[in-house]
Amino acid sequence: MTPSHLPSVDLKPGQHQLRHFYASAEIADGVAATEVQKRLGHKNLRTTVETYHHLFEDQEDRAAERVNARMVGLPIVPGGDSDATGTDG
Repeated sequence: MTPSHLPSVDLKPGQHQLRHFYASAEIADGVAATEVQKRLGHKNLRTTVETYHHLFEDQEDRAAERVNARMVGLPIVPGGDSDATGTDG
């Protein structure tokens, strides 16, 4: 039972939730916005970017970290985050 001050949430995975999960996974894996757009069937790239902008921002941050790591000669871990500081934390 949900307390009256909290909205109820449908946790059953439906088509809409699976679609968002799929798109989020693709973006996290570094798939380009235009490719995600095509795979989701969005007519306009703006729809894709506006819906998932927060994930694309994370993707840009990870790309910048990889470039920085290359510039300072640290190893790049495919699909993972590089530690451009040279430390473990």
